[in-house]
Amino acid sequence: MRKLLSANLTRLWKNKTFLLAILFVFLGSIGFSWLNYRTELRYADTVIYVENTLFNLFPVLGFVCGIFISLFLGTEFDENTIRNKIIVGHTRSEIYFANYLTCIAASLLLLTEMFLFSGTTGWILLGEFGMDLTQLLFLILCCILVTAVCSAIFVALTMNIHSKSGSVVVSMVMMLALTFAASYIYSRLAESPMTYSNVTITMDGVQYGDLIDNPAYVGGKARTIMEFLYDLLPTGQAAQINNMQFDHCLRWPGLSLLLLVLTTLLGFLPFRKRAIR
Repeated sequence: MRKLLSANLTRLWKNKTFLLAILFVFLGSIGFSWLNYRTELRYADTVIYVENTLFNLFPVLGFVCGIFISLFLGTEFDENTIRNKIIVGHTRSEIYFANYLTCIAASLLLLTEMFLFSGTTGWILLGEFGMDLTQLLFLILCCILVTAVCSAIFVALTMNIHSKSGSVVVSMVMMLALTFAASYIYSRLAESPMTYSNVTITMDGVQYGDLIDNPAYVGGKARTIMEFLYDLLPTGQAAQINNMQFDHCLRWPGLSLLLLVLTTLLGFLPFRKRAIR
């Protein structure tokens, strides 16, 4: 597997998609941090720190990794590289995990680049962290695990679709579905227990009716389940990290590790038996 890893890494640095991903993360890290800084300046009472800009690009990073991994691995199927590797004697386990480790390493490199340039921009603009080093390192660990999970999902999809164009489409649909699911769950959890019966706009201003129970509010076991799903989804964790919401952060690493194992198995086991065209 060492030879496969070496060949993958050599091809990685020559891959135009990966180089474009590096450029996008560089520009996005600086641009998103600047836009967030300018937006927060509109609110005089708002105090922001470097960490408020550090994770701005993180929810988008999954899409970047999805496109890169789908094209990087999909090309091997379109050019029959995978089949040739099997013919010369490499096992499917070696092929899968060489690609798996390469893609995770590349994704983590993009994550490191995001931290470097978002953090540098935030430090120049703000100059102060609001959280201590332990909290910051914990969030970085959570980001590493979320990035690894997203990479494992895209590797699992691409290695079993065997088509560059098909894997790109499926990966983007998967990422959009995960993002929509996290957004939907958040919108349901954000509903307040009480709401006004009506809101009327008159010449005298806005008039509110009586407070009543909000039918859209999710409580009891349903809320517990939705909170668990929100923490389980990598897009849910990414959104919470970006929004600085840490109500259930202590269970994020465990859930990410669980999902990482499951996605790895769900990708590797079918690949062992699937015919390579």
